[in-house]
Amino acid sequence: MNENAISSTVRCGEPSDTLTSFVGLNFPRDCPRCCYTLFHLTEPVGRTMHDPELLLASLKSMLKERQLSYATLAIELGTSLLTVKRSLNKSAVPLDRLLEICRIAQIDFAELAQRAAAHKPVHTYFNTAQDELFSRCPPMYSYFVALRTGLSPAEIARKYRLTRESTASYLDALSSVNLLLVTTSGKKQEVQILIEPPIGHRPGSRMLSRLSATFLKSVVERVVVSTDRHEGDFSLLKPLRLSERQYRQMTSDLLEVVNRYALISENPSLAPEEDDRPEWQLALAAAKANPKDTDPESTIRNLQTLDSQ
Repeated sequence: MNENAISSTVRCGEPSDTLTSFVGLNFPRDCPRCCYTLFHLTEPVGRTMHDPELLLASLKSMLKERQLSYATLAIELGTSLLTVKRSLNKSAVPLDRLLEICRIAQIDFAELAQRAAAHKPVHTYFNTAQDELFSRCPPMYSYFVALRTGLSPAEIARKYRLTRESTASYLDALSSVNLLLVTTSGKKQEVQILIEPPIGHRPGSRMLSRLSATFLKSVVERVVVSTDRHEGDFSLLKPLRLSERQYRQMTSDLLEVVNRYALISENPSLAPEEDDRPEWQLALAAAKANPKDTDPESTIRNLQTLDSQ
């Protein structure tokens, strides 16, 4: 067992740090059992292991390793296949159901929790050849993003009215830079994405510069300076006086948070079966303060009257 893991016995219905540490699990309050023995890592609530999506992703991965299908699981649980699918695509799972699944699949709950805790997503960056392709032909990037959302080449072709020649050009170019593996059997075409999510552009990327310039201009107009804010709009400008070490730690922490949510966003196994989640755009930028960035209207000066500013 992981040296950071400890065993804790908690009685049903009693408040406990252990109970609250498993965010997303619904603990029964009127359970006939006297207690559960749970394992949790000595990490603060809110770190990676406590994301219910990552806990469920680890469970799905372990079920796949054991070659236990949802259909078999439904039979063992005495329920329908649809119920099993819905249960494993929710953000919360009743503890009794989770423990029962672990029992059927012979999964140690401590191992499941530890695997979720150890799952710290790291971005895979596009390499130079891939970045050059996107920069030279920006629609290639949009096509690749469409494939990552789960659309097939045929669905993309119908949506954007592409010719067969254009579809072939997209697939051939993306395959040539090792982003896709395309196999054809008769009229059926299978596309496998060869890089693991979350996926991003490395610092200095030409495509990143292009996308950032376009988006930052748009977000400043729509969100930062706009008085007509929409629900979900968010902006933050915060001057911080930090040491170099504190600044590096802050940006590292921010990147870890973004990586975690990027994995939830991009990993197909974490998406609900009918994925109708809206798409959000996030931009983060930070740099050492420059006096030239100061608003000239805010410069301290002699005042005649408040109205004369």
